[in-house]
Amino acid sequence: MVLLHFNLHASQSNPIKLNDDEEGQQFSIKLRHQDKAPVLKKFNTEGYEDIQSEEAIPFDPDFYYTFIFDVDDLSKIDIECELTNTKNETIGTAHFTKPSLHEEVFGTCCSEITKDGVSIGKILFNYLVLPSKITHDLSTCGTNTKSDTILDDFHYIGHRGDGSTKLRTLPYLENTISSFIRAHELGASFVELDVQLTKDHVPVVFHDDFVAVISDKDNRYTVDKVPVKDLTLSEIRNKKVDFARPDAGLNYDDRFKHLFPTLKELLEETPSTLGLFMEIKYPEPDQGITDLIPKHIVVDRILDVMSESKIKQPIMFCSFDPEICIMLKHKQASFPVFFITNGENCFTSYNPFEPYDMRTRTRMIAAHFAICHDLKGISINSDPLMNSRDDYAKLTAFLKEHSKMLFSWGSANCDREYANIQKSVKMAGVISDRLANLNITRNA
Repeated sequence: MVLLHFNLHASQSNPIKLNDDEEGQQFSIKLRHQDKAPVLKKFNTEGYEDIQSEEAIPFDPDFYYTFIFDVDDLSKIDIECELTNTKNETIGTAHFTKPSLHEEVFGTCCSEITKDGVSIGKILFNYLVLPSKITHDLSTCGTNTKSDTILDDFHYIGHRGDGSTKLRTLPYLENTISSFIRAHELGASFVELDVQLTKDHVPVVFHDDFVAVISDKDNRYTVDKVPVKDLTLSEIRNKKVDFARPDAGLNYDDRFKHLFPTLKELLEETPSTLGLFMEIKYPEPDQGITDLIPKHIVVDRILDVMSESKIKQPIMFCSFDPEICIMLKHKQASFPVFFITNGENCFTSYNPFEPYDMRTRTRMIAAHFAICHDLKGISINSDPLMNSRDDYAKLTAFLKEHSKMLFSWGSANCDREYANIQKSVKMAGVISDRLANLNITRNA
């Protein structure tokens, strides 16, 4: 038994294209698998629904639709998709069978819409295959952050340890054991850190998708920008690596030898009193990285290492990638999962891009996504809210109504005043690059 998610959305373009499509044409959609109706999770910025989808649902491109089927045998799936007009007349139907699902766990499937045997258009879904039961039992690992009262407190969280390296020069680099321990000394109850896989599928702690590989062989100095996923752990450890930036290699020193701790080393070498807020990294399509490691392998390898380790720390998971969040929620039940969003801040002058996935484009659609998929909450960019205590309070109250939590990150969290505002409206915590500025006292 597996769960099959069929996602219909207009993140990049309208997923339903009819050959004679008229502007403003309205239609509804109904899905069935072997005459069984799916569960529908439907949400946008304004609201959400979680229902048994017995009838046709009007399609609105502002909404994100997830149809969920219980499937006994994936090889025998036959999902019928019927489109109807406003008079409830059938426009056409499409069918999805196992050959439609080209990838094992996550992918895109497209089918012809036909009427009387004639193709009249196409419809496109993203799909996700999930286990119906937990695959990794982490209940004996570490402090169970899901049921423990640790989440009742306000948390000061060190960003990549004691802050991002690009913002200042310190005796240690971001995402290193030394930086994590220093953050704890400054009062952090958790550190935020980034986990991704090497070419040989070893989970390592590093933020960027790319790394600079430096060579000065035969008196020739070269710098190559290489995706982390194209290097084995041995290659990373035996090469001179730097952050992929214009001055790569110019300031290389012994600090760089401590980059890329493995997840196993992290769990072994950080104290039990320091919680780990693990962001699972996965490149956006616009990064231009090809032959990506499949998302389910990334999640499984991280959970494998955790299962094999003697975890002593409180753990929380988070990711910008919605599917990774859903996988983490379904594959283990011991540690909470948070969805990260830039929200409205994705359109600022220093960050001028539109996220590929509509689920992360606003704070409220991210919140509705988290509620629909029973995540623990969201983590938002605090910068757009830095002048509005009311906005912090409203979002926090809305999430609390649904037993969800709100963390934040961003440059505003380096300021003690803004951190205190977030604490006063009962947010769960702030992720900061300047812990020393916040005058943290333990258990405050």
